[in-house]
Amino acid sequence: MPNYFTDCRGALPGDSLSLSPEDARHAAAVLRKKKGDTLTIFDPDARCLRCEITGCTGGTVTLRVVADGVADTEPHFFATAYVALSKSDKLDDVVRQLTELGISRICPFTSRYSVVKIDDVSAAKKQARWQKIALSAAQQSGRAAVPEVTLPLSFKEAVAEAVTADVPLLFYEKYGSDMGHALTKTTQSLAFMTGAEGGFSEDEIALAKDAGMLISTLGRRILRCETAPVVAFSVLSYLLSEFTTIKENHA
Repeated sequence: MPNYFTDCRGALPGDSLSLSPEDARHAAAVLRKKKGDTLTIFDPDARCLRCEITGCTGGTVTLRVVADGVADTEPHFFATAYVALSKSDKLDDVVRQLTELGISRICPFTSRYSVVKIDDVSAAKKQARWQKIALSAAQQSGRAAVPEVTLPLSFKEAVAEAVTADVPLLFYEKYGSDMGHALTKTTQSLAFMTGAEGGFSEDEIALAKDAGMLISTLGRRILRCETAPVVAFSVLSYLLSEFTTIKENHA
């Protein structure tokens, strides 16, 4: 069941809330929710509020907070994906799938072999679109937080940000170390970079190495630019014990 996100920090059981007009339309028209039904709301601090619908008329949905708690759907580490701009709408799917997997932040960037070149106006429009896709994917997948999707960065800007993480990885198609060699049980933040259709240039690899990026590999086969970030984050999440046993609830 989709979740909704609203700035309801400080709300307590018994308090009244309202959905945004867009969320109200979705709840009433798409989910066919009505008075007496329940919804789950998340605030910006990933606090979970179970709410009962007290009114659902005229495009307005009002709620009463029934219970609050802490969400358990977010990873225990902060992960940023630096994904090179690619042709067509490939990044739409990357944003959607990374959000479903639990990514914390997504930063598109331009590189030497990026086919796509966009101006500031186009970049702002695309960023707004990607952010909306992330919101929808977070709602659908039961996330307690919506990952930020930034405006496109330059390659140098992306590297400068990435190296501030505990573990900064750049996945290169020609060579690299096992991606798990730098991860530990105490890893709190990680960043990883994947290239565009043409990959990375040798100059970019040299710059990344000098800045402190760890050059890693996704195996002996060449992955498509829209496949690599999803595979990378899936494996990293597994290595950081994100895929754990979920016990059956008999309640």
